[in-house]
Amino acid sequence: MKKLFITVLIIGLGIFISMGCVTKNLWKETDVKPYYDTIISFYANPKENKIIFIGTKYHYIFDEGTTPLEEVLKAKDFLALNKSNLQIYTYTPPQKDTSIIHTELGIHFEEHLLNAQQKNWLSNHNFQLQKQYVPMRIKSFELKGKRYKANSQVNAKALKLKEPISIQVNVHTSDTLYKVLMTPLTVTADAGLALAGAIIFPIVWITK
Repeated sequence: MKKLFITVLIIGLGIFISMGCVTKNLWKETDVKPYYDTIISFYANPKENKIIFIGTKYHYIFDEGTTPLEEVLKAKDFLALNKSNLQIYTYTPPQKDTSIIHTELGIHFEEHLLNAQQKNWLSNHNFQLQKQYVPMRIKSFELKGKRYKANSQVNAKALKLKEPISIQVNVHTSDTLYKVLMTPLTVTADAGLALAGAIIFPIVWITK
């Protein structure tokens, strides 16, 4: 029995120690440094299916996963979409290029505030009815793109939101520093905004 106890103890200690090493490596590999940004404008480039968040620190240009979200934005007035319907989680994945950005954008509508037509539209566009606590229609959108250093001239000309939206961006650190480039957004002569030669349009559902 004594030998069995000692054997089990040694094995247990070995597992514990190895788990400690794994835990240290896990924390090392998932080292995250958050920063905070303030979104002052939303823009879109319909021809190239781009959605743009204009922040005070960075511009976030998304070109993947935008089509389903654009369908909701087209119905913004019908759905009475506003800031209170949004939840935004933004992060850079654990890789060398920290300019690549991901955003999980959640949109929810309280069931008791919707009419029959709105409920039908949301159901047809795969919004799920959650009945826990306050019943809501919810859907999550996953966007992928790149972030660029903001340009003060662009920010000054952008059509502002009624209320800026504060976001936290979780950056997975890397031993290799990657330079974040200046924004490709430019200001045109008529104070409009352009991206790669094409005019982009403000998403005006919560603008002044």
